[in-house]
Amino acid sequence: MKDTKSTLLVPFLDETESFTLGFECGIIWSKLEKEEEITNQLIHLKNKEQIMLLCANFSLFANVERYCDEWGYLSVKK
Repeated sequence: MKDTKSTLLVPFLDETESFTLGFECGIIWSKLEKEEEITNQLIHLKNKEQIMLLCANFSLFANVERYCDEWGYLSVKK
């Protein structure tokens, strides 16, 4: 059976929640700036409100579909 546990390519030296959430927002911001399509991007639900603000800044419609208590799938449209 294949191990489905997610691992980071490079571990975070700062493992605080605020750093981790900020890093995730940075990834989303970069994709928005590059006008990359975002479909079913797994995000932490604690970041939902911040990510919605990022998308609104780019005048984009964002939808988050809950996956479980902590995670959801982000899709962004023009």
